[in-house]
Amino acid sequence: AVAKSEGGAVTTNIAQGLCKAWINFNGQNTIAISDSSNVSGIADNGTGQYTVTVSNVFGNITYNFVGATNGDGTNGAAVYKDLGVAATTAATRMRTKLLQQSDQDRNEICVSYFGDLA
Repeated sequence: AVAKSEGGAVTTNIAQGLCKAWINFNGQNTIAISDSSNVSGIADNGTGQYTVTVSNVFGNITYNFVGATNGDGTNGAAVYKDLGVAATTAATRMRTKLLQQSDQDRNEICVSYFGDLA
């Protein structure tokens, strides 16, 4: 589907801009999915290291993910792609940590995926 901009002069392909998968999970102790869409599972790969697998795979590995996690009241926190492990069309390896510190498990991690599905 195509939508016109607010001024009506530009159109955009709605399907390309939609979130294709998302997850909210607890990454501490026994990891568990709180809620998700188009996600088939998660894996704990070590302290602050996780893999999220989607149900419907992406058409290529250039999809994007955006993540957030909670800080500790003093320090901000980050979710970032694990560059040491190549992404696939079905899974992304990521890490979490408080800023200026080593990887660590976080109790709420939210990730959204954007890209073309296969």
